[in-house]
Amino acid sequence: WERIAFSAARSVFPGIRCVAYQHAALFRLQHAIQRNLADGLNPDALLTSGVISKTKLERAPGLKGIPVSVLGSNRTFKRNPATAGGVNQGALKEHSDNLVCLVLPDGYMSECQHLFEFSLACAKKLPEIRFIWRLHPIVTYEALAKKNPKLMQSLPGNIELSSSTLEEDTRRSRWVLYRGTTAVVQAVVAWLRPIYLQFPGEMTIDPLYDLETWRVKISDVSGFQRVVSPDAVPLEYPSDSAVEEARKYCELLFTPMNVNTIEALVPG
Repeated sequence: WERIAFSAARSVFPGIRCVAYQHAALFRLQHAIQRNLADGLNPDALLTSGVISKTKLERAPGLKGIPVSVLGSNRTFKRNPATAGGVNQGALKEHSDNLVCLVLPDGYMSECQHLFEFSLACAKKLPEIRFIWRLHPIVTYEALAKKNPKLMQSLPGNIELSSSTLEEDTRRSRWVLYRGTTAVVQAVVAWLRPIYLQFPGEMTIDPLYDLETWRVKISDVSGFQRVVSPDAVPLEYPSDSAVEEARKYCELLFTPMNVNTIEALVPG
């Protein structure tokens, strides 16, 4: 629909400048954003939420000739200044002492049910692990209970329904269980280890699909158990560790907003 909006605007005022903004993460095999259509349907410029997206879109053959710049995103999760220089052993130990898994579905009711049903099975199998269920802002626990009454009845004591901010939830957690949500980016920057739930035979919806370090994929409860069991022992990481490499990658996915990027597009 954005391409149609460009065409409609140009039909009224041919001199208008049309700028596209890639604000969410780019997923594997994402196609529409990289298509080269007719000139009237293509953007004059493309802004991205971070450095990694800029690099990917600059390499897209269909976008050749369209300038790409980093605008940034309000999804940036700022580090504590004390940890800006690298791995902070104190922060890592604080998280390693928390046997807590943050469960982060995206805004689809079906995804909430997938992740919550799976983590409920994990919670029953692993009573020593605490699970924080956190909803996307467009979903409510009331709506979820109406959709799936059995899911919300008689939850075990190691499942908590979050009413806190994302920053507060990540501060108390050690792992993050997710599928398609880009909120996982902020969780990784906050030291959490990402655990992606992959269903057999499906195309991945993992926004961190090309992150080669620190992230793990699972498909069943036993797989989750294998991941968290070794992690139950406090670990220390060197300065060039996988966790720091993953954090740096996620920081490049969503960079701070830079309004100068927009000003540069406006003719003087």
